[in-house]
Amino acid sequence: MEKNFFDLNDDFCAIVRENIKGVYAAEKIATGRTNYVYYAYKKGFLGLGKKTFVARFPRTDFFMRALEKEIEATTEIKQYLVLKTPIYKKALKDGRAFSLHELVSGEPLNDVYETLTTAEKQVIAGDIAKYIFDIQNLTDKIKTTETLSTFLTELSYINGNEDYDYSVLDTLKKQEGEKLVLVHGDLNPCNLIIDKKKRLCGVLDYAFVSSSSPFVDLGRLTGRMDKEFNEMLIESFEKISGLKFKRKELTELNKMWKYVEADYMEYMTREHADFDYPVKC
Repeated sequence: MEKNFFDLNDDFCAIVRENIKGVYAAEKIATGRTNYVYYAYKKGFLGLGKKTFVARFPRTDFFMRALEKEIEATTEIKQYLVLKTPIYKKALKDGRAFSLHELVSGEPLNDVYETLTTAEKQVIAGDIAKYIFDIQNLTDKIKTTETLSTFLTELSYINGNEDYDYSVLDTLKKQEGEKLVLVHGDLNPCNLIIDKKKRLCGVLDYAFVSSSSPFVDLGRLTGRMDKEFNEMLIESFEKISGLKFKRKELTELNKMWKYVEADYMEYMTREHADFDYPVKC
């Protein structure tokens, strides 16, 4: 059976050089979990400066489909949002799709958080709340046929865990039954890019983009941040959206995301132990 994904038998450095002219170096980065991810470095105009491109190669058929969905969604999303959204180019290698885009400048929230003042955290929390609200307002413009609970159910099949506790999705399914909006789906602090002025300037990784609950992106992010920031974020979102967040359901969403992530990381550690080892070429 012909495979649609990539594995360690592929020469990623050669593929990068075939598709980005003028690359003088490439490097596999350790954050590549759903995909093999490479940075590709190229001199700027007239040899001045340096441009960095990102190449992502899906590890499974499931994430091949997610990448196709992501490219389609971000092509539309970037028309409406002021924040930087990667402009993906879809490329093919032996009929297999992978993506290329220029690196979004800035630092992940996860990396800069401990350096922020309380005032800066408040501003960033407001920026994120506005982003969540803005993407939900694109619901009528950008149609998705898949709910996030369906996507997460299919994600669970990858690990083959026969004891998977699907009841962790019950709160999400309940909320989806009440209202569906467009969501990022994986709004964790590594996907939120902060600029030098300490403002949210970009959002990455739309592989989980779906129709879902108005609260699921908040549930994802608050499970990774501290109490101080979470209070700022929730207060800002409630003020902007006019919606009230049920704290008990927030806790249930936090538990859901923790369980989903742990199950997936168990699979990655077992089947793709290489993901944590950078390679330069």
